[in-house]
Amino acid sequence: MRPRNALFSVVLGLLCVVGFTIPGSAAGAPSATTIEMVLTQGTPGASMPFRGTNTGTWSATGAISGTGTVVEDFQLRFNKQSTNIVYIVATEHLLSAVGTTDVRVELLGGFTFVSPTRIRFEGQWTVARGTGAYQTLSGHGHAVAEVDFVLADGGQPSNFVTLSGMAHVIT
Repeated sequence: MRPRNALFSVVLGLLCVVGFTIPGSAAGAPSATTIEMVLTQGTPGASMPFRGTNTGTWSATGAISGTGTVVEDFQLRFNKQSTNIVYIVATEHLLSAVGTTDVRVELLGGFTFVSPTRIRFEGQWTVARGTGAYQTLSGHGHAVAEVDFVLADGGQPSNFVTLSGMAHVIT
Protein backbone atom coordinates (compact mmCIF):
# COMPACT_ATOMS: atom_id res chain seq x y z
CA MET A 1 0.00 0.00 0.00
CA ARG A 2 1.33 3.43 -0.86
CA PRO A 3 1.97 5.81 2.08
CA ARG A 4 -0.73 8.23 0.86
CA ASN A 5 -3.33 5.44 0.73
CA ALA A 6 -2.22 4.14 4.15
CA LEU A 7 -2.71 7.62 5.69
CA PHE A 8 -6.11 7.93 4.00
CA SER A 9 -7.13 4.52 5.40
CA VAL A 10 -6.07 5.50 8.94
CA VAL A 11 -7.93 8.85 8.79
CA LEU A 12 -11.03 7.20 7.34
CA GLY A 13 -10.90 4.53 10.05
CA LEU A 14 -10.62 7.17 12.80
CA LEU A 15 -13.53 9.13 11.37
CA CYS A 16 -15.66 5.99 11.31
CA VAL A 17 -14.79 5.17 14.92
CA VAL A 18 -15.45 8.72 16.15
CA GLY A 19 -18.53 9.19 14.01
CA PHE A 20 -20.19 5.95 15.02
CA THR A 21 -19.23 5.52 18.67
CA ILE A 22 -19.63 8.96 20.23
CA PRO A 23 -23.29 9.49 19.31
CA GLY A 24 -24.07 5.94 20.35
CA SER A 25 -22.50 6.52 23.76
CA ALA A 26 -24.85 9.36 24.73
CA ALA A 27 -27.88 8.60 26.85
CA GLY A 28 -31.31 9.40 25.43
CA ALA A 29 -32.71 12.87 25.02
CA PRO A 30 -32.92 15.14 28.06
CA SER A 31 -35.89 14.40 30.32
CA ALA A 32 -37.90 16.38 32.82
CA THR A 33 -36.14 16.76 36.15
CA THR A 34 -37.17 18.24 39.48
CA ILE A 35 -34.77 18.94 42.34
CA GLU A 36 -36.20 20.07 45.67
CA MET A 37 -34.13 21.49 48.54
CA VAL A 38 -34.97 22.44 52.12
CA LEU A 39 -32.32 24.67 53.69
CA THR A 40 -31.60 26.24 57.06
CA GLN A 41 -30.67 29.91 56.66
CA GLY A 42 -27.07 30.73 57.54
CA THR A 43 -25.82 34.14 58.65
CA PRO A 44 -24.71 36.35 55.76
CA GLY A 45 -21.64 38.55 55.96
CA ALA A 46 -21.89 42.17 57.10
CA SER A 47 -21.00 44.00 53.87
CA MET A 48 -22.42 44.09 50.35
CA PRO A 49 -22.62 41.97 48.41
CA PHE A 50 -23.73 39.79 51.30
CA ARG A 51 -22.30 36.26 51.19
CA GLY A 52 -23.17 33.23 53.26
CA THR A 53 -23.78 29.50 53.44
CA ASN A 54 -27.00 27.56 53.97
CA THR A 55 -27.24 23.81 54.57
CA GLY A 56 -29.96 21.21 54.19
CA THR A 57 -31.24 18.26 52.20
CA TRP A 58 -32.21 17.62 48.58
CA SER A 59 -34.19 15.09 46.59
CA ALA A 60 -34.55 14.68 42.83
CA THR A 61 -36.71 12.85 40.33
CA GLY A 62 -36.33 12.51 36.56
CA ALA A 63 -32.99 12.35 34.77
CA ILE A 64 -31.35 12.11 38.16
CA SER A 65 -33.07 10.36 41.01
CA GLY A 66 -31.69 10.52 44.50
CA THR A 67 -31.35 12.26 47.83
CA GLY A 68 -28.58 13.76 49.88
CA THR A 69 -27.28 16.81 51.64
CA VAL A 70 -26.80 20.25 50.14
CA VAL A 71 -24.45 23.12 50.95
CA GLU A 72 -25.50 26.40 49.35
CA ASP A 73 -22.97 29.21 48.91
CA PHE A 74 -24.90 32.38 48.14
CA GLN A 75 -24.37 36.04 47.39
CA LEU A 76 -27.10 38.68 47.46
CA ARG A 77 -27.24 42.38 46.77
CA PHE A 78 -29.80 45.01 47.75
CA ASN A 79 -30.71 48.13 45.80
CA LYS A 80 -29.11 51.48 46.80
CA GLN A 81 -31.91 52.21 49.28
CA SER A 82 -31.52 48.73 50.87
CA THR A 83 -35.26 48.19 50.44
CA ASN A 84 -35.25 45.34 47.92
CA ILE A 85 -32.99 42.43 47.04
CA VAL A 86 -31.81 42.96 43.47
CA TYR A 87 -30.33 39.51 42.94
CA ILE A 88 -29.23 36.28 44.57
CA VAL A 89 -26.62 34.06 42.94
CA ALA A 90 -25.97 30.68 44.55
CA THR A 91 -24.06 27.50 43.94
CA GLU A 92 -25.89 24.45 45.23
CA HIS A 93 -23.40 21.69 46.11
CA LEU A 94 -25.55 18.54 45.98
CA LEU A 95 -23.86 15.61 47.76
CA SER A 96 -24.99 11.98 47.54
CA ALA A 97 -23.65 8.44 47.89
CA VAL A 98 -23.07 8.16 44.11
CA GLY A 99 -21.51 11.56 43.38
CA THR A 100 -21.77 15.31 43.67
CA THR A 101 -23.05 18.01 41.39
CA ASP A 102 -22.81 21.79 41.52
CA VAL A 103 -25.80 23.74 40.27
CA ARG A 104 -25.61 27.50 39.66
CA VAL A 105 -28.84 29.34 40.49
CA GLU A 106 -29.49 32.96 39.48
CA LEU A 107 -32.50 34.68 41.04
CA LEU A 108 -32.69 38.11 39.43
CA GLY A 109 -35.21 40.92 39.61
CA GLY A 110 -36.20 40.97 43.27
CA PHE A 111 -38.93 39.10 45.11
CA THR A 112 -42.66 38.96 45.65
CA PHE A 113 -44.54 38.35 48.90
CA VAL A 114 -46.57 35.13 48.92
CA SER A 115 -47.69 35.77 52.52
CA PRO A 116 -46.86 38.42 55.14
CA THR A 117 -43.90 36.29 56.32
CA ARG A 118 -42.83 34.55 53.11
CA ILE A 119 -41.12 35.84 49.94
CA ARG A 120 -40.55 34.19 46.55
CA PHE A 121 -37.70 34.59 44.09
CA GLU A 122 -37.67 33.18 40.56
CA GLY A 123 -34.85 32.66 38.09
CA GLN A 124 -32.79 30.08 36.24
CA TRP A 125 -30.48 27.18 37.07
CA THR A 126 -27.69 25.38 35.20
CA VAL A 127 -25.57 22.35 36.07
CA ALA A 128 -21.99 23.59 36.49
CA ARG A 129 -20.07 20.34 37.13
CA GLY A 130 -20.28 16.94 38.73
CA THR A 131 -18.36 13.93 40.01
CA GLY A 132 -19.06 10.20 40.16
CA ALA A 133 -22.41 9.28 38.63
CA TYR A 134 -23.03 13.00 37.91
CA GLN A 135 -19.72 13.65 36.14
CA THR A 136 -21.42 14.04 32.75
CA LEU A 137 -24.70 15.53 34.00
CA SER A 138 -26.05 18.37 31.89
CA GLY A 139 -29.17 20.39 32.63
CA HIS A 140 -30.92 23.72 33.03
CA GLY A 141 -34.32 25.16 33.84
CA HIS A 142 -36.51 27.34 36.05
CA ALA A 143 -35.77 28.02 39.73
CA VAL A 144 -38.23 29.05 42.46
CA ALA A 145 -37.05 29.82 45.99
CA GLU A 146 -39.22 30.77 48.96
CA VAL A 147 -37.97 32.03 52.31
CA ASP A 148 -40.11 31.96 55.46
CA PHE A 149 -38.95 34.67 57.92
CA VAL A 150 -40.65 33.15 60.97
CA LEU A 151 -38.97 29.77 60.43
CA ALA A 152 -35.62 31.47 59.69
CA ASP A 153 -35.79 33.52 62.90
CA GLY A 154 -36.41 30.29 64.82
CA GLY A 155 -33.35 28.60 63.31
CA GLN A 156 -35.54 26.06 61.52
CA PRO A 157 -35.38 24.98 57.87
CA SER A 158 -36.80 28.05 56.14
CA ASN A 159 -35.62 28.14 52.53
CA PHE A 160 -37.54 26.01 50.05
CA VAL A 161 -36.04 25.72 46.57
CA THR A 162 -37.50 23.91 43.55
CA LEU A 163 -35.48 23.49 40.36
CA SER A 164 -37.47 22.19 37.40
CA GLY A 165 -36.24 21.70 33.87
CA MET A 166 -34.48 19.29 31.57
CA ALA A 167 -31.40 17.19 32.30
CA HIS A 168 -29.54 14.10 31.16
CA VAL A 169 -26.44 12.11 31.94
CA ILE A 170 -24.18 11.25 29.00
CA THR A 171 -22.86 7.72 29.45
